[in-house]
Amino acid sequence: MYARAMSDLVLDSLRRRMRAIFSLYEDATATMDLHHVNYQEREGVLPIAFSLFHIVNMIDASFMLLSGQAPLW
Repeated sequence: MYARAMSDLVLDSLRRRMRAIFSLYEDATATMDLHHVNYQEREGVLPIAFSLFHIVNMIDASFMLLSGQAPLW
């Protein structure tokens, strides 16, 4: 029973974290256009698109880990 309770707690924590990161992603991109996403502040600084790609990539990887299924897209 203890292992089941811990498993449920871990899954609940992961779900809450995924909802939080997705919410942050949605908030961040709600007012961005292509110029904002590709903007490079200065040489050696990656554009926001780099971070956005990795956020989406980690959401997809986490989804596959939790569900055992590949995303439909």
